[in-house]
Amino acid sequence: MSRCRSRAKLLFAAVGGLALAAEAVLPPPERVAGAIAEVNRAAGRATPVRIQVEVQLEEGPLLAGVLISHPARGAVLEVIDPAGSVERHGLQGGEYTMMRDGLPQQVFHRLLPPLFLLQAASGVMLREQLRALGADARVVGLGRLEDRDCYVLGGRGADNQPGGGQTAVSLWSDARTHEPLRVFTREGIEYRLGPAILFEPMRLPAWIEILEPGGFRARLELRSAEPVSRQARPAAGAEAASAPHDPRDGTPTGGVDRAIGE
Repeated sequence: MSRCRSRAKLLFAAVGGLALAAEAVLPPPERVAGAIAEVNRAAGRATPVRIQVEVQLEEGPLLAGVLISHPARGAVLEVIDPAGSVERHGLQGGEYTMMRDGLPQQVFHRLLPPLFLLQAASGVMLREQLRALGADARVVGLGRLEDRDCYVLGGRGADNQPGGGQTAVSLWSDARTHEPLRVFTREGIEYRLGPAILFEPMRLPAWIEILEPGGFRARLELRSAEPVSRQARPAAGAEAASAPHDPRDGTPTGGVDRAIGE
């Protein structure tokens, strides 16, 4: 019995030593942030960008949209629903707003990801953006996403899985390539980033999945992207209306107290 206890103690000590060793080799958060920013610059996306998107809900037709994102913590997404109403999602720092046909809404799905994290041109800017979202940018940890080892800027919380308990605001990046892979917000929403593809002259995720704790799922398909001036903002519905959508004939438009996907 004493021999078994000795072996158990040795095994426990060995596992504990491996855990400590893993923590010891973690790079400091500023180095991880700097590596991600370098990937952002190399991908040509550290600039304001206009993106034509399609929003795919779990059920229903594709919805046309326009997303404009600035590196300085600002983004706007306009989406037209089949009835012709326009949802305008805004994200400035950690403040998320949504208006439907010009009327502020209190209940909505957060379809607009913090894409500006993929546009930060320096580690300092990236950590500032994370702090604005509510993350502890002084913390870096390890994570696993499918078959990829990840650095987690902001920490993991109790269980960074949608609906799986307390989450920490964080940005996950591939530990080898430093490409951003997923973002968790303080509301527990996960934005999972697809593989980066070329939208001349920049590389962006081919798609972005939105996973809310309550079970709502959506997917943004990126169709085209181009750099824009720092003053660019989508006109209310103008550009989104130019993209194909499937309006229902005879359905009136106007402010309705509901969100896309409700």
